[in-house]
Amino acid sequence: WYFRALYTQAQLSNLNLVNTTLGNNIAEQLKGYYVELGYNLFNKRLEESLTPFVRYESYNTQESVSQNVTTDPSKERTNITIGLAYQPLDQVIFKVDYTIRENEAETGVDEFNAGIGYMF
Repeated sequence: WYFRALYTQAQLSNLNLVNTTLGNNIAEQLKGYYVELGYNLFNKRLEESLTPFVRYESYNTQESVSQNVTTDPSKERTNITIGLAYQPLDQVIFKVDYTIRENEAETGVDEFNAGIGYMF
């Protein structure tokens, strides 16, 4: 088994001039977290691994905005990812996953990803 978790928060200040001048909607505060759980089906018996995993993410890139900024509900997001990682060698990995994407504006679009990684 493996478990990963991350929480992050960012605070920006003095954005009134930037948002007014450029017409941007840059937030004063952003925050979010994720938790991920996986299990190696080969259980370290072999050099290779086959690991199904699930990840839950929740984040808001407009957690707090200044008075002159209109909050965009699509920036408050929740994702659930279900995937499979196959690692034939320590330096090579193949991953596929499917992510269910939701947001407060109800405009989330689910996605399928496939990737190959190599560390040299």
